[in-house]
Amino acid sequence: MATILKVTERSGTVKVNGMDISMIPTEELRRWLVTIPQTPVILPGSVRFNMSLLNSASDEEIVAALQKAQLWNIVSARGGLNGSMSGLDLSYGQQQLFSLARAMLRTGRILLLDEAMSSVDFKTEELMHSIIQEHFQGFTVISIAHRLRACMSYDMCIVLSKGSILEIGRPSELLELRGKFWELWKSQS
Repeated sequence: MATILKVTERSGTVKVNGMDISMIPTEELRRWLVTIPQTPVILPGSVRFNMSLLNSASDEEIVAALQKAQLWNIVSARGGLNGSMSGLDLSYGQQQLFSLARAMLRTGRILLLDEAMSSVDFKTEELMHSIIQEHFQGFTVISIAHRLRACMSYDMCIVLSKGSILEIGRPSELLELRGKFWELWKSQS
């Protein structure tokens, strides 16, 4: 994953591609962001409507994203792109995969994962990681995660506690430090 996010603790600036985000117009910054929240957002309406809220993706792109997320068989068996979201009866993990498929249709530079895998099973988590590594190459990926296994493929981890930064570094380096990251890792093993 590309490391293009730089946080300068003392000055409080956040830079993306060397640009201070406070100098970037808000609308432009919003276009850069692709988010997957902890709780999937599923709206009443069709699969097509939920996958491409701004009607910016073609049917072929939607189907390809759903295939990659291993959801197309379910969707096609229950009405296809015109089918109702409520008729899909997706599990929580499948809803998260749906959110990831929808994110694949967005253009941006930064993928924000807010505990996106906290309540999915191991198999779904592995599929999500695989898709993120393949599809979001070149993106800056910011992942808020309590499952530290999710952090091991990232370039950098920031360990926070009560709003303060405790440790910053590569996951392997943080394990070697035997500090807070290591403690959390051991408690999850």
